[in-house]
Amino acid sequence: NYRNYKNIYQLNLEDAYIFSIIHLHNHLKLMGIKLKDVLDIYLYNEKYKEILDYKKIDEKLNEWNIKKLENSIKDIAYKWFEENYNYELDDVEKIILNGITKKNRVNYLLAKKEEKTKVLLRLAFPKFEIMKEKYPILEKVAILLPVTWILRVFKDIFVYKISISQKMKTAKIVLEAKDDEVESVKKAYTKLGM
Repeated sequence: NYRNYKNIYQLNLEDAYIFSIIHLHNHLKLMGIKLKDVLDIYLYNEKYKEILDYKKIDEKLNEWNIKKLENSIKDIAYKWFEENYNYELDDVEKIILNGITKKNRVNYLLAKKEEKTKVLLRLAFPKFEIMKEKYPILEKVAILLPVTWILRVFKDIFVYKISISQKMKTAKIVLEAKDDEVESVKKAYTKLGM
């Protein structure tokens, strides 16, 4: 029982749901999401629909500009897990069913109208906003960005055991990206308000 512990904070139902939508949003941008993520949204809404404060949830999601995403994922969840599912997949559903892949990340970057060379650079040298999440020191000392890029390379090689050949496979995904797939991702993310 967590109530006996003074140093543990438990999110209320609304905050836990808001956190899950924010987390889902971040995953979608980075690599995609899985069927399980959609099922989680469905089960959470079904279990707590009588007691959730949807007004509070909507206010916070609007504040974070992710209400449209939540609506879309919730619509898909109810479409998939209710009896009247018609099996015609839209662009968002296809991305979800593709799962978490580097290809999703590449197509997301390309869908933002970035050239392939810029995407290759972005994968090698992520933007400041992304790097500061992994290296909070950048908030105070932004000039350390190049140092964190170098640290990231060493971490990839020695901690995560990511080889040069794996990095080259990612580069190949960028160079071989198909325009129709990128356009499909663009439509999906537009629908999600991203």
